[in-house]
Amino acid sequence: MNVTLTKDADRFLCTIYKEYLIRLDTITRQEAMYFKNSIMGKDSCLSDFNSDDMQQFFIELKSCGFIKVFIGGDFVLEFPAIVYMENRFKNGIKEVVEFIGNLIP
Repeated sequence: MNVTLTKDADRFLCTIYKEYLIRLDTITRQEAMYFKNSIMGKDSCLSDFNSDDMQQFFIELKSCGFIKVFIGGDFVLEFPAIVYMENRFKNGIKEVVEFIGNLIP
């Protein structure tokens, strides 16, 4: 899959995917894919992101089929995003965390 994202949207996607992997330890896959009212700061994993920037990331990721966004700010990580990230980070969460750490100045 050939996907082109801005660096900020890529970091946002990696952060979402990391949280998804963490959630899988305690909840179902379907529940782990659902992010509640993220723009309003309900999902603490995304608290480092500005809400205006998140709106732009939503547009970018939605155009790739990676997320589905709901009116209230909730969104779902879609299967194409999970497949893309599984193929990109074959060693799972450890590799994702290292990648995100290298992106943050």
